Amino acid sequence: MIIPLGERYQQVFHLFEKQDGQLVATRLQPTLFVPMTGKSENLREVKPDPLNPQLVNGGFEETNPETGRFDHWHYQRRSSLMTDGAPQGQHYICFENDEAGRTAHVLQAFAIDGSQIEALTMSAQYLTTDVRPGRTPSDRPSLTIHFYDQRRLPIGTAALGPWKGDTPSWTSSHDRIEVPRNAREAIVQLGLNGATGTLCVDDVQMTPDRR
Repeated sequence: MIIPLGERYQQVFHLFEKQDGQLVATRLQPTLFVPMTGKSENLREVKPDPLNPQLVNGGFEETNPETGRFDHWHYQRRSSLMTDGAPQGQHYICFENDEAGRTAHVLQAFAIDGSQIEALTMSAQYLTTDVRPGRTPSDRPSLTIHFYDQRRLPIGTAALGPWKGDTPSWTSSHDRIEVPRNAREAIVQLGLNGATGTLCVDDVQMTPDRR
């Protein structure tokens, strides 16, 4: 059996196998799963706090040594754990892609109440090598936030970046991103996002600003 375990926006797939009459769990990879509803959601011990949205593991220090994947970041595509010369801590993430339009990113979701949270102050450190735009305007290397309403319909997108060209030294990027009033959930998409080249990122931080 494969079962997602964890908090609503921080779940990890676990493989359960029967060995010598006992169920043995193997931790696989993070996932953004369909939230529980009804009684199951009401009984959840740790619930989302839309008045205090936060990113988890923005420094990429929490990793699974068995898989080489980063904890709390989902759908990791063409990303690698790096340990040499991190600007903060011991680890950072690098994305590589040589085919325009192909996915190279990681995702993380969180709850947010746009009626109470006016904006998100975002910051990150990055470096790039030969980064070029993808096929469409949305194929840009960045930290992009996708906002959704209570029905989980998309209602807006904003980005920190884009980070193009060649930036051989670690560079700080920061911006204040407005939150739609009817936003109730958001997904961070970090990576090349269809662009080509190499993008490395570390020390991703998010601070909510109340209305």
